[in-house]
Amino acid sequence: MKWENVSIIDLEARVAPEIFARGLEYQQTGHIIRACRLQGMIAGEAAGTGGAYRVRLTLDDERIDGVCSCPYPGFCKHMVALALAWIEKSVEFLQLDSYLESAIKNPEGLPELFSNLVKADPFNFLDLVAPAVPQEAFTNSRSVLNLIRNTFQGQLLTPEQIEGRWERVKRIAELIGQAVARRENEAPLLLGTLLQGVAGSFRDYPDRLLEKLFRELLPLAKELQRGWTWEEILPLVAVLWELYNDHSLWELADAVRPLLADFYGVNPEWFLEKLAAVEWRNLERPQLILLYEFLAPAARDAAAPDEYFQRVAAVLNETPEGQLWLIDRVVEDDPDRAFQMAKAGIRNCSRELKQAFRERLIGIHLRRGEKKQAASLSFIQFQEAPNLEEYHRLKELLAGDRKEFLVYLKKMEQLIEGEGLDRLAAEIAFEQGDWVRLAGKLERLPPGHPCFKGLAKRLMTENSAAPKEIFQAVIDRLLAGGYGDWGTALSLLAAYKKLCLKNSRREEWDGYRTALNAAYGENRKFTRKFGAVLTG
Repeated sequence: MKWENVSIIDLEARVAPEIFARGLEYQQTGHIIRACRLQGMIAGEAAGTGGAYRVRLTLDDERIDGVCSCPYPGFCKHMVALALAWIEKSVEFLQLDSYLESAIKNPEGLPELFSNLVKADPFNFLDLVAPAVPQEAFTNSRSVLNLIRNTFQGQLLTPEQIEGRWERVKRIAELIGQAVARRENEAPLLLGTLLQGVAGSFRDYPDRLLEKLFRELLPLAKELQRGWTWEEILPLVAVLWELYNDHSLWELADAVRPLLADFYGVNPEWFLEKLAAVEWRNLERPQLILLYEFLAPAARDAAAPDEYFQRVAAVLNETPEGQLWLIDRVVEDDPDRAFQMAKAGIRNCSRELKQAFRERLIGIHLRRGEKKQAASLSFIQFQEAPNLEEYHRLKELLAGDRKEFLVYLKKMEQLIEGEGLDRLAAEIAFEQGDWVRLAGKLERLPPGHPCFKGLAKRLMTENSAAPKEIFQAVIDRLLAGGYGDWGTALSLLAAYKKLCLKNSRREEWDGYRTALNAAYGENRKFTRKFGAVLTG
């Protein structure tokens, strides 16, 4: 493929729709500053939030490829904008081939040309010769620290600033990696300061790039565990402890926790001093959960933190919400303990929370294979909040004991009848294939009731066993419900006609068709909407 043959279709096949849309907006609003072509490559500058980005595009294996100096890790909006600019106005791209040929044919002018290129951007020259020229680190620890503080000072990184400062932040991370490798004394302080800056920005704007960078920096903390004294790494440990206990940084906690556990093994006394100063009952539940997760493995390995582990568990256990979390946390390792906690939690809580504790008990019974006990609790849930989902669960739990299920079914029907839940009664009757009971329930529901639309949908997908009385009753109620229900009635009527003709029930269909025409034949809206289905 040649650049002359590239079209929007090729570009749409290359990128996601949202990137294409953003690139189109960039191209239409004049973000391409200048552009050129050299042999099989087009290049240009695109104005972005972080300045002017340089873009190069090539054709490789029948597709467009390229690079951009922006931080986006794939085919970006600037690359899309450049390609669209080429498709729309390739004549405005400066053709460099003739200039290159002229320079090659007249080598006496190359020194001056090369000198001007280097003066315009000496780093291009540095990139070319860098492999052959050794380079000493220019920055020292203090300059890196200043760079970090200047980057994150004042307002933290915003969505608009992320892209513009990303290259700087990545460069800082590289410099800190070098400081760790050289064992510079201030490397732990530098790493801790950068982690604070990135985490603080992530707190205000949870950008995935920031989270990715934060996680990529943590292996440097792992490096600092080897061969460094506690006094040297303490600035970093203090930062990690602070960040871990900030529940607004919940999404980063799982990455920090194993590092803190390793540091605990180096100096448990420091952590115990921190724990001794905690005012446990003043902590919010997310903070308590974070401390529980940190202390749980430590409590298994050493006796000292067990006191604090028991304390945080006791505080969590003082509220129903904390109890529920503890049950979910311990059920894998100690289901018997979780069972006792759930039973205790039911005694003194609201109705809604009783249901939550009961759900935990049902889950534990199922772990044990105790389906009858789970069914008993499921029926209590149904009694408190009758609904079709709970009926389905009971039916599934007792799938192997039809007799037991029928006992519960009778109780459910009595409960439903007593509370006047006609819609639920109709849905369960449909589930059971109890067409006589269902027909009776449908007569009690007013036209336009939402139940009829739900039943119509089920009849269209599960219609093989339902008798004509059910089809016709639902269609009649939908028609009586007004013009808003006629769309559903039409769909169900068409499905009913197909069923009748497919199963040699032509006489049945003709009889119903005649009845509908007699009832609604003089209604123009009806004949306009239903006439085609009722013909033939």
